Amino acid sequence: MVMEGSLLGEKKIGNYYKRLIRSIEMLVKGDFTSIWIVSEAGIGKSYQVDAILDRLKADYIIFSGDISDAYLYQFVYDNKDRIIVIRDVAKLLRRLACIDMFKAMTETRGKRIIQNLKFKDTETPDNFEFRGSVIFEMNAVMGRYRDDLEALFSRGDYVELNFSRDEIAQVMCLICQNDWQREVTDYLIGNSVVKLNLRLQDKCFRVYNASVRDGLDWKSQVDLFIKEDMTEPRKLLYRCTGAKPIRRMEFVKYLVLNRGWSMRTAHRKIDEWLELGEIYSDGKQKQAILSLEVKE
Repeated sequence: MVMEGSLLGEKKIGNYYKRLIRSIEMLVKGDFTSIWIVSEAGIGKSYQVDAILDRLKADYIIFSGDISDAYLYQFVYDNKDRIIVIRDVAKLLRRLACIDMFKAMTETRGKRIIQNLKFKDTETPDNFEFRGSVIFEMNAVMGRYRDDLEALFSRGDYVELNFSRDEIAQVMCLICQNDWQREVTDYLIGNSVVKLNLRLQDKCFRVYNASVRDGLDWKSQVDLFIKEDMTEPRKLLYRCTGAKPIRRMEFVKYLVLNRGWSMRTAHRKIDEWLELGEIYSDGKQKQAILSLEVKE
Protein backbone atom coordinates (compact mmCIF):
# COMPACT_ATOMS: atom_id res chain seq x y z
CA MET A 1 0.00 0.00 0.00
CA VAL A 2 2.86 2.38 0.82
CA MET A 3 6.02 2.94 -1.17
CA GLU A 4 8.71 0.62 0.16
CA GLY A 5 11.29 2.24 2.38
CA SER A 6 9.19 5.28 3.28
CA LEU A 7 7.89 6.16 6.70
CA LEU A 8 4.15 6.69 6.65
CA GLY A 9 3.45 10.39 6.90
CA GLU A 10 7.04 11.19 7.85
CA LYS A 11 6.90 14.72 6.41
CA LYS A 12 3.25 15.66 6.75
CA ILE A 13 2.26 14.08 10.06
CA GLY A 14 5.64 13.35 11.58
CA ASN A 15 4.59 14.47 15.06
CA TYR A 16 2.26 11.48 15.37
CA TYR A 17 5.16 9.08 15.02
CA LYS A 18 8.02 11.21 16.34
CA ARG A 19 7.96 9.54 19.76
CA LEU A 20 7.89 6.06 18.20
CA ILE A 21 10.78 6.83 15.85
CA ARG A 22 12.92 8.28 18.64
CA SER A 23 12.13 5.40 20.98
CA ILE A 24 13.23 2.80 18.43
CA GLU A 25 16.38 4.79 17.62
CA MET A 26 17.30 4.72 21.32
CA LEU A 27 16.61 0.98 21.54
CA VAL A 28 18.85 0.31 18.53
CA LYS A 29 21.63 2.33 20.19
CA GLY A 30 21.29 0.44 23.47
CA ASP A 31 19.49 3.03 25.60
CA PHE A 32 16.46 0.78 26.10
CA THR A 33 16.29 -2.99 26.45
CA SER A 34 12.63 -3.03 25.45
CA ILE A 35 9.77 -1.01 24.02
CA TRP A 36 6.07 -1.70 24.46
CA ILE A 37 3.95 -0.32 21.61
CA VAL A 38 0.21 -0.29 22.27
CA SER A 39 -2.48 0.81 19.83
CA GLU A 40 -5.70 -0.25 18.20
CA ALA A 41 -5.36 -2.77 15.40
CA GLY A 42 -5.15 -1.54 11.86
CA ILE A 43 -3.38 1.82 12.21
CA GLY A 44 -0.08 0.76 10.65
CA LYS A 45 1.83 -0.04 13.84
CA SER A 46 3.73 -3.05 12.47
CA TYR A 47 4.53 -1.36 9.17
CA GLN A 48 5.98 1.62 11.00
CA VAL A 49 8.17 -0.53 13.24
CA ASP A 50 9.56 -2.43 10.24
CA ALA A 51 10.14 0.77 8.26
CA ILE A 52 11.99 2.46 11.12
CA LEU A 53 14.18 -0.59 11.80
CA ASP A 54 14.96 -0.95 8.09
CA ARG A 55 15.92 2.68 7.81
CA LEU A 56 18.24 2.29 10.81
CA LYS A 57 19.71 -0.89 9.24
CA ALA A 58 19.02 -2.74 12.47
CA ASP A 59 19.52 -6.48 12.85
CA TYR A 60 16.08 -7.72 13.84
CA ILE A 61 13.80 -10.73 13.58
CA ILE A 62 10.01 -10.89 13.81
CA PHE A 63 8.10 -13.37 15.92
CA SER A 64 4.33 -13.67 15.52
CA GLY A 65 1.85 -16.19 16.83
CA ASP A 66 1.89 -18.63 19.73
CA ILE A 67 4.59 -21.06 20.81
CA SER A 68 5.34 -23.40 23.71
CA ASP A 69 7.46 -22.12 26.59
CA ALA A 70 10.26 -24.49 25.60
CA TYR A 71 10.46 -23.30 22.00
CA LEU A 72 10.19 -19.67 23.02
CA TYR A 73 13.31 -20.30 25.09
CA GLN A 74 14.94 -21.88 22.01
CA PHE A 75 13.91 -18.94 19.80
CA VAL A 76 15.30 -16.37 22.22
CA TYR A 77 18.55 -18.34 22.52
CA ASP A 78 18.93 -18.51 18.72
CA ASN A 79 18.48 -14.72 18.50
CA LYS A 80 20.14 -13.64 21.73
CA ASP A 81 22.16 -10.86 20.07
CA ARG A 82 19.41 -9.40 17.89
CA ILE A 83 16.38 -7.16 18.21
CA ILE A 84 13.34 -9.41 18.57
CA VAL A 85 10.01 -7.91 17.46
CA ILE A 86 7.19 -9.84 19.11
CA ARG A 87 3.80 -9.31 17.47
CA ASP A 88 0.51 -10.34 19.08
CA VAL A 89 2.33 -10.62 22.38
CA ALA A 90 -0.96 -10.90 24.29
CA LYS A 91 -1.06 -14.65 23.56
CA LEU A 92 2.26 -15.13 25.34
CA LEU A 93 1.34 -12.88 28.25
CA ARG A 94 -1.30 -15.37 29.36
CA ARG A 95 1.48 -17.59 30.74
CA LEU A 96 3.59 -16.71 33.76
CA ALA A 97 6.58 -18.65 32.41
CA CYS A 98 6.69 -16.33 29.38
CA ILE A 99 6.29 -13.25 31.56
CA ASP A 100 9.19 -14.37 33.74
CA MET A 101 11.34 -14.91 30.64
CA PHE A 102 10.45 -11.44 29.35
CA LYS A 103 11.41 -9.97 32.73
CA ALA A 104 14.86 -11.52 32.46
CA MET A 105 15.24 -10.38 28.84
CA THR A 106 14.38 -6.76 29.65
CA GLU A 107 16.29 -6.31 32.89
CA THR A 108 18.11 -2.98 32.97
CA ARG A 109 20.91 -3.75 35.42
CA GLY A 110 23.69 -6.28 35.13
CA LYS A 111 23.75 -9.24 32.81
CA ARG A 112 20.44 -10.52 31.54
CA ILE A 113 20.63 -14.24 32.24
CA ILE A 114 17.85 -16.43 30.87
CA GLN A 115 17.32 -19.65 32.79
CA ASN A 116 16.28 -22.94 31.18
CA LEU A 117 13.28 -23.99 33.24
CA LYS A 118 14.06 -27.68 32.68
CA PHE A 119 12.78 -27.79 29.12
CA LYS A 120 13.94 -31.23 28.10
CA ASP A 121 12.92 -30.93 24.43
CA THR A 122 15.41 -28.18 23.56
CA GLU A 123 19.13 -28.34 22.78
CA THR A 124 19.92 -25.06 24.49
CA PRO A 125 22.20 -24.67 27.53
CA ASP A 126 20.77 -24.41 31.04
CA ASN A 127 21.21 -20.65 30.91
CA PHE A 128 22.60 -17.96 28.63
CA GLU A 129 23.08 -14.21 28.48
CA PHE A 130 20.61 -12.26 26.37
CA ARG A 131 22.36 -9.24 24.84
CA GLY A 132 19.66 -8.18 22.40
CA SER A 133 16.52 -6.11 22.89
CA VAL A 134 12.80 -6.59 22.43
CA ILE A 135 9.97 -4.66 20.82
CA PHE A 136 6.56 -5.82 22.00
CA GLU A 137 3.45 -4.94 19.99
CA MET A 138 -0.04 -5.29 21.44
CA ASN A 139 -3.53 -3.94 20.81
CA ALA A 140 -4.60 -3.58 24.45
CA VAL A 141 -3.18 -3.87 27.95
CA MET A 142 -4.49 -7.04 29.55
CA GLY A 143 -5.94 -7.02 33.07
CA ARG A 144 -4.59 -10.42 33.99
CA TYR A 145 -1.19 -10.48 35.72
CA ARG A 146 -1.31 -6.67 35.85
CA ASP A 147 1.41 -6.39 38.51
CA ASP A 148 3.76 -8.49 36.38
CA LEU A 149 2.97 -6.41 33.31
CA GLU A 150 3.59 -3.16 35.16
CA ALA A 151 7.00 -4.52 36.14
CA LEU A 152 7.70 -5.30 32.49
CA PHE A 153 6.56 -1.87 31.30
CA SER A 154 8.82 -0.13 33.82
CA ARG A 155 11.94 -1.84 32.40
CA GLY A 156 11.75 -0.12 29.03
CA ASP A 157 9.79 2.49 27.13
CA TYR A 158 6.01 2.46 26.79
CA VAL A 159 4.55 4.06 23.66
CA GLU A 160 0.80 4.35 23.22
CA LEU A 161 -0.31 5.37 19.74
CA ASN A 162 -3.66 7.05 20.12
CA PHE A 163 -5.15 8.55 16.97
CA SER A 164 -8.37 10.46 16.40
CA ARG A 165 -10.64 9.63 13.48
CA ASP A 166 -9.35 12.67 11.60
CA GLU A 167 -5.74 11.55 12.09
CA ILE A 168 -6.50 8.04 10.84
CA ALA A 169 -8.28 9.58 7.84
CA GLN A 170 -5.19 11.69 7.17
CA VAL A 171 -2.95 8.62 7.22
CA MET A 172 -5.35 6.80 4.87
CA CYS A 173 -5.16 9.70 2.42
CA LEU A 174 -1.36 9.64 2.49
CA ILE A 175 -1.36 5.97 1.57
CA CYS A 176 -3.20 6.57 -1.72
CA GLN A 177 -0.98 6.35 -4.77
CA ASN A 178 -3.49 6.88 -7.58
CA ASP A 179 -6.90 8.36 -8.35
CA TRP A 180 -9.00 5.25 -7.74
CA GLN A 181 -7.45 4.67 -4.32
CA ARG A 182 -8.20 8.29 -3.40
CA GLU A 183 -11.78 7.86 -4.60
CA VAL A 184 -12.30 4.72 -2.50
CA THR A 185 -10.69 6.36 0.52
CA ASP A 186 -12.80 9.52 0.20
CA TYR A 187 -15.89 7.31 0.02
CA LEU A 188 -14.87 5.48 3.21
CA ILE A 189 -14.11 8.67 5.11
CA GLY A 190 -17.33 10.34 4.02
CA ASN A 191 -19.77 7.45 4.24
CA SER A 192 -18.39 4.69 6.47
CA VAL A 193 -20.28 3.79 9.63
CA VAL A 194 -17.44 1.57 10.83
CA LYS A 195 -14.30 2.71 12.61
CA LEU A 196 -11.66 3.78 10.12
CA ASN A 197 -8.40 1.86 9.98
CA LEU A 198 -5.82 0.80 7.44
CA ARG A 199 -6.96 -2.83 7.30
CA LEU A 200 -10.44 -1.73 6.33
CA GLN A 201 -8.98 0.53 3.66
CA ASP A 202 -6.88 -2.29 2.22
CA LYS A 203 -9.91 -4.60 2.18
CA CYS A 204 -11.93 -1.98 0.29
CA PHE A 205 -9.11 -1.58 -2.25
CA ARG A 206 -9.43 -5.31 -2.90
CA VAL A 207 -13.21 -5.04 -3.15
CA TYR A 208 -12.84 -2.19 -5.66
CA ASN A 209 -10.50 -4.22 -7.89
CA ALA A 210 -12.77 -7.26 -7.71
CA SER A 211 -15.81 -5.09 -8.58
CA VAL A 212 -14.07 -3.61 -11.63
CA ARG A 213 -13.03 -7.09 -12.76
CA ASP A 214 -16.55 -8.49 -12.35
CA GLY A 215 -18.40 -5.49 -13.76
CA LEU A 216 -20.11 -4.57 -10.48
CA ASP A 217 -20.77 -1.21 -8.86
CA TRP A 218 -17.87 -0.80 -6.46
CA LYS A 219 -19.69 1.51 -4.02
CA SER A 220 -22.52 -0.95 -3.40
CA GLN A 221 -19.96 -3.73 -3.01
CA VAL A 222 -17.93 -1.69 -0.51
CA ASP A 223 -21.14 -1.01 1.44
CA LEU A 224 -21.71 -4.74 1.77
CA PHE A 225 -18.31 -5.29 3.28
CA ILE A 226 -18.06 -2.32 5.62
CA LYS A 227 -21.45 -3.05 7.20
CA GLU A 228 -20.42 -6.65 7.89
CA ASP A 229 -17.15 -5.40 9.40
CA MET A 230 -18.82 -3.80 12.42
CA THR A 231 -18.36 -4.99 15.98
CA GLU A 232 -21.49 -6.19 17.78
CA PRO A 233 -22.09 -2.94 19.75
CA ARG A 234 -21.84 -0.90 16.56
CA LYS A 235 -24.13 -3.32 14.72
CA LEU A 236 -26.75 -2.85 17.44
CA LEU A 237 -26.59 0.94 17.22
CA TYR A 238 -26.68 0.77 13.42
CA ARG A 239 -29.73 -1.53 13.46
CA CYS A 240 -31.46 0.89 15.79
CA THR A 241 -30.81 4.15 13.97
CA GLY A 242 -28.71 3.58 10.87
CA ALA A 243 -25.90 6.10 10.59
CA LYS A 244 -27.95 8.83 12.30
CA PRO A 245 -27.33 10.01 15.90
CA ILE A 246 -29.85 8.95 18.53
CA ARG A 247 -30.69 9.94 22.09
CA ARG A 248 -29.26 7.58 24.69
CA MET A 249 -32.64 6.73 26.24
CA GLU A 250 -34.03 5.74 22.84
CA PHE A 251 -31.15 3.30 22.39
CA VAL A 252 -31.69 1.99 25.92
CA LYS A 253 -35.33 1.24 25.08
CA TYR A 254 -34.25 -0.53 21.89
CA LEU A 255 -31.83 -2.75 23.83
CA VAL A 256 -34.44 -3.56 26.48
CA LEU A 257 -37.01 -4.56 23.87
CA ASN A 258 -34.68 -6.39 21.46
CA ARG A 259 -32.08 -7.94 23.75
CA GLY A 260 -34.24 -8.60 26.80
CA TRP A 261 -31.91 -6.61 29.08
CA SER A 262 -33.00 -4.57 32.07
CA MET A 263 -32.60 -0.80 31.78
CA ARG A 264 -29.76 -0.98 34.28
CA THR A 265 -27.93 -3.57 32.16
CA ALA A 266 -28.52 -1.54 29.00
CA HIS A 267 -27.01 1.57 30.62
CA ARG A 268 -24.06 -0.44 31.91
CA LYS A 269 -23.41 -1.92 28.46
CA ILE A 270 -23.56 1.50 26.83
CA ASP A 271 -21.09 2.84 29.40
CA GLU A 272 -18.73 -0.04 28.59
CA TRP A 273 -19.01 0.57 24.82
CA LEU A 274 -18.34 4.28 25.32
CA GLU A 275 -15.30 3.49 27.44
CA LEU A 276 -13.97 1.11 24.77
CA GLY A 277 -14.59 3.64 21.98
CA GLU A 278 -17.07 1.38 20.19
CA ILE A 279 -19.67 4.16 20.08
CA TYR A 280 -19.57 7.86 20.96
CA SER A 281 -21.55 10.34 23.03
CA ASP A 282 -21.74 14.12 23.26
CA GLY A 283 -22.15 13.95 27.04
CA LYS A 284 -22.86 11.78 30.09
CA GLN A 285 -26.48 12.70 30.76
CA LYS A 286 -29.31 10.29 29.94
CA GLN A 287 -30.46 12.51 27.08
CA ALA A 288 -26.99 12.56 25.51
CA ILE A 289 -26.69 11.91 21.79
CA LEU A 290 -25.03 8.63 20.76
CA SER A 291 -23.42 8.09 17.38
CA LEU A 292 -21.10 5.77 15.47
CA GLU A 293 -18.49 8.48 14.96
CA VAL A 294 -17.08 11.33 17.00
CA LYS A 295 -19.05 14.52 16.49
CA GLU A 296 -16.65 17.46 16.41
